[in-house]
Amino acid sequence: MTHQVSIVIPTFNRAKLVSRAIDTALAQTIPAEVILCDHGSTDATPEVAARYGDRIRYIRKEVDNGPIACWQDGVNNAT
Repeated sequence: MTHQVSIVIPTFNRAKLVSRAIDTALAQTIPAEVILCDHGSTDATPEVAARYGDRIRYIRKEVDNGPIACWQDGVNNAT
């Protein structure tokens, strides 16, 4: 499927909240590529991302370089 829209969700230790953002992105009326970009989370964020399988792209870095770097990493990896 070709997407005309990419939705980048930067996250850091928000495992309890990130599902809502992902679900909202996936529910858009225009098909969108959903990219969850996680820089350094130490909570259950990887497990939450895994539940979505190939419906999202999950980018993870072990080191947190701040929200702008996280967002830019997602944008740089968008198709």
